[in-house]
Formats: sequence, C-alpha cells, structure tokens
Amino acid sequence: NLRNKILQDVKLRTAIAYGIDRKGIVDGLLEGNGVIINTPMVPTLWSYPKEGLVEYKFDEAKAKSLLKEAGYEDTNGDGIVDKEGKNLELTLTVPTGDKIREKTGTVIQENLAKIGIKVKIESMEFKAVMEKVVGNHDFELYLMGNTLDADPDPTPNWYSTQASDEKGVFGWNITGFRSEEEDKLMDMNRTATDISERAKILNEFGKLLNRELPWIPLHASDIVKAYNKGLKNYTPNTFVEFYSVEKWEMEK
Repeated sequence: NLRNKILQDVKLRTAIAYGIDRKGIVDGLLEGNGVIINTPMVPTLWSYPKEGLVEYKFDEAKAKSLLKEAGYEDTNGDGIVDKEGKNLELTLTVPTGDKIREKTGTVIQENLAKIGIKVKIESMEFKAVMEKVVGNHDFELYLMGNTLDADPDPTPNWYSTQASDEKGVFGWNITGFRSEEEDKLMDMNRTATDISERAKILNEFGKLLNRELPWIPLHASDIVKAYNKGLKNYTPNTFVEFYSVEKWEMEK
C-alpha cells in the first residue's frame, strides 16, 4: 500500500522482492505448473518485455543489504530489523478459499522472516478482503490473483485516476501507485494504432513497473485444457474457449 509512508521506499519494496522465493513457490506449490513473471503483464503476449527486466532472483543477502541501505538493521538481536527504534512488522492480508494462495501467504511470511521482516497473516473471506483492501484501502500488504485481457490496456489497474484514497470508494489501482510517466505511456498505448508501436510503449510500461514494484508479481499459472484425442484442428487459446471452432472436426 503506497499510501503507507514506510512502503513508499522503493528500496524496501525491492528488498521484499529479493526476499521472496518465487521459484520455490512455482516448483513447490504449483508443482512446476507456472512461470515466474517480473512485471504484472501476460508473459505470452507481445506486450511483455523480452529484455530489460530485473529478475529479482531469490537472494537473502541482497535483500538484507537493501534493507540496510533503507535504514533497517537488527539492533537488538531479536531477529527483526528495526529503524528509529521500531521493528519492521507488516500485515499481509490473504483471501481464504484458494489453498495454494493461502499456502503462498505462509511461504512469504517464512521467507521474509529470514531477512528480518516480521509478517502477520490476516486471513479473510474474499468479499471481506475486497471491502478492506479495494474499498477502504486499509492494508499494508495483500495477496490476490489478477486476470488480464488479451488486448493489453493497463489503464483500469494502473492509471493514477483509478486510485482512490477515500474509504468506501473502490479503486482498481489498488496500491495507489501514481506516476506521470506511467499515465503518459498508457495514453500513448490507447492512441497508437500500430501493434509494433504499442509493443514498444507497453514494453517501457512493463519496465517501469518492474523498477518501481508497486506490485511484486509472483507467477503466471499454467492453464490446463483437456480435449478428446479425436478432435482435429483444435488450437488451445488462453483467452478464448472456442477459438477457431469452425475448423474443428471429430474423427469417427
């Protein structure tokens, strides 16, 4: 939550990114059925940057070094870093009902404890999380899934005017990230008509979010589709269930 003064420090957010074992989450909880992403965009689309992204590979030493640069050290030996006499303790709000997501919250808690950040898990039903996090902006960290469209327009999630600071007024720029640079890139994306031009614009947008880390993206889960082996000319599509249905044929 970038309305929180502590979390406005990009060095702290970067330390958290390095402190989470995202590969361990994909390999363990997802059993390998997913890919790590380094910006909150669909990794298979033309809009996702193919280069220029910081990978934030799990690195406890790097995370601790960044915490120190941000002014956080364990001065009293209790295992929790502190600054100006106050321990770094954060609450992670997690919706219940999705077992993998619930376990992911616990993994994040355990990971960040190793670099000196104490995380309290706040488990709530999804509707309550929506009210608390999206409606009332009353949170520090939150864990949630997101579904993105086939034609990328980040405006609903990221434009500055999509952020709300007023309790009871929902805003889908949930973290409250505001940036003239990001708004300009989104304006350019909406007016560009050439896909190669849009790709360049959105690549820059992806790199901006990768640097600033208003979200720490974890992974994109694989989508599993099963179909009859006798079905011919079927092409799986991430976004459309009946893509090219007019070409399907079933062997007798």
